Amino acid sequence: MKYTLRHWLVLVFINFVNVCTGSIFTLQGPIFPFEIQKRNGKVFEYAIVFGIYEFAVLVSSPLMGPLVRKLGPTKTLFVGLLLQAVTTTLFGFLNLIPTLYLFMGISILLRILEGVGFAASWVGSYSVIPEVYPDDVAVIVGSMEMAQGFGLTIGPMIGGLLFTIGGFMATFLLPGIILFLMTFLTPFMFTKFPMGGANYEGDIRIVLRKPRILINFVILAAITFVLSSINATLTPFLHSTFNMSPLTIGFMLGLHGALSAVLSPIWGYIIGKIDTSVPVLLGALVIDILGVAILGPLPILGIPVQVTKQIITPQRAI
Repeated sequence: MKYTLRHWLVLVFINFVNVCTGSIFTLQGPIFPFEIQKRNGKVFEYAIVFGIYEFAVLVSSPLMGPLVRKLGPTKTLFVGLLLQAVTTTLFGFLNLIPTLYLFMGISILLRILEGVGFAASWVGSYSVIPEVYPDDVAVIVGSMEMAQGFGLTIGPMIGGLLFTIGGFMATFLLPGIILFLMTFLTPFMFTKFPMGGANYEGDIRIVLRKPRILINFVILAAITFVLSSINATLTPFLHSTFNMSPLTIGFMLGLHGALSAVLSPIWGYIIGKIDTSVPVLLGALVIDILGVAILGPLPILGIPVQVTKQIITPQRAI
């Protein structure tokens, strides 16, 4: 397939969109627990706000298939980005709310809408690819995964940096403005490509009846649960134990995304060679168990917390 200038522009655009949506998800990690603590909240309250996003993605994702069939991939992507732009911008004004429960309630509502927006933009962007790059779907999807991993990496770093420079409001207003810009560029990026040629029909129940896919689904759900738990608890742990600043915590949280972006092509190559993902996923579970045991650390290991710090945080280098 020969790429035109428009093909290259769309490729840059769709990857930048995935960088933005990935970074928005992790943006609040280094700073939001402090806002909860200012209002006498606990880690549990922060965990709810953080975890409700992924729950919203989980519940709303199956609904995005019918939405793509009805609106088309471009409009679905537009709606998803617009919803994320609005909610991210509004998130910047939450620091004006003094009481904990009102702060929590609006935070949860915005995170739910943000998660629905992410599901729409994610499914919409995937649905665009077969229309624009029918012969290179696997390659383009791989680049999107790397872009998403890069976004997850820089999200906490950007959050910590913007919070240090401009405070809570600036942390969300600037990314929100960028998302608005990407939203209104979306219709113009795909005007040269007629949509509707790909087949969007399918039934998730048929897919989940296949044992290999079901195993992958369960393992990925378990790994995601572990990552969500760490995201909800690591920030308060690092701050209370080692008195880390939001900027340093942002770099710490970004390490996971950095490793994910670097190692994803390697794991993809291995899976392609062995023609199955199950051994890799089982290996990932074992690595996750070891990582969490050291991160704690698990009491029976007898590892001092100071040693754990040296394993999980190259703070001196930062």
